[in-house]
Amino acid sequence: MFDRVFYLRNVVRLPFVPALVVIAAFTLLPDIRMPSFLNWGKHSDLLYHVLAFFLLTAMAALSMRQVLPGVMAVALLAVMLECLQIFVPGREVFWSDLVASLVGLILGAMLAWIADYMRRDRLRMARLT
Repeated sequence: MFDRVFYLRNVVRLPFVPALVVIAAFTLLPDIRMPSFLNWGKHSDLLYHVLAFFLLTAMAALSMRQVLPGVMAVALLAVMLECLQIFVPGREVFWSDLVASLVGLILGAMLAWIADYMRRDRLRMARLT
């Protein structure tokens, strides 16, 4: 059982750094326009914030022994990236972007807590048998 948990943590850890770099690049590069095929409407950027931080939080939390440190690190990152946009020409800070990022963070944290609960329950049941 330990081998599977260790393997899952390593598999989740692998895409975390590239995902972090992509999210930081799209957030902090000056004046990036969304390609037309990704622009689904007025609020599609909010959907991308939710999706990006959902995945990032789930990867961070599942790659650690405890969920909370990963969630807190991604929450700090979300606030920091939004605040750093003040200094990037052509970028603006929107509270709605931060709220969308935090919604994604909460959803990712919920997924990670459920997965962690299921893992701990399986470990407990394995010890009882």
